[in-house]
Amino acid sequence: MSAAASLDHLPAHIQKEIIAIRNAPYAPRKGPSEMEIELKYMYSQEPRKTSMGRTGPREPRKPKPKPVLAEVTLDLETAMDWQQAKQLSDQPALQLAAFADAPWIAVTGDQSGETLTWSKLELMDLVKYLREHTVTGWNINNFDLPIIALSAFRARQRQWSAAIQSIDLFELIRRDTRVMFKLEDVAQLNLFEGKLGDSAAIPALFRTLPTGQKWNQLEQYKQIVAHCQRDVELERRLLEKARSQGLRLPSVAPSKHLPNGLPESYWTFPQAPATP
Repeated sequence: MSAAASLDHLPAHIQKEIIAIRNAPYAPRKGPSEMEIELKYMYSQEPRKTSMGRTGPREPRKPKPKPVLAEVTLDLETAMDWQQAKQLSDQPALQLAAFADAPWIAVTGDQSGETLTWSKLELMDLVKYLREHTVTGWNINNFDLPIIALSAFRARQRQWSAAIQSIDLFELIRRDTRVMFKLEDVAQLNLFEGKLGDSAAIPALFRTLPTGQKWNQLEQYKQIVAHCQRDVELERRLLEKARSQGLRLPSVAPSKHLPNGLPESYWTFPQAPATP
């Protein structure tokens, strides 16, 4: 077989160039040169072998599926109340910043029911912990998580990620019904139990905590933690029931936005889309 015989699928002028390269006295070699390889694949449809053993063009990368993370339920209470925040600003973003600047206490609970308590001094440990889990709760996407994110920003920490995975039961129900149901009302209707008290009373407890002292042995601090722990328990149980049976939603009285109100209804947890 002649030198040109194996190149007959290439144009004649390319064949001549390759033969000239092969016959050049100054470049003895075994196998084709880099230029030969480039010319060959430039004019043919034969798949190219790569150094990793692949052939053909690289396929576009498929997005990696999100890892399945263990779930933790989050509840946070602050020393700022809504009346104070609204007096400072009528802008929701600035109101959240006011909440973030105030002292706060957060409680997380895992699926076994064990809880952890976090203060603002443990902010970055809490951020790291939340990023390693799927965070669940009631209105966490509009209150708890933004407050933690703003606190991290104020502390000039860059470890916060907006891509944190969360399941906000309040938000899912509001998306389907356009009604902002209270945790207390939904818990009483479905679990026949309620909160330990009104969250609006928590800022007053914060104001009784002394500055410059450890809080963990103080009765007011224990009351705040117990309030959060109870909310975490209710939120976790409501999510479990929503997934397994669905939830009953209380009736809604007529209002400006709902002139006819709404009767008691039944809500089912949205099913995750099937993966191909």
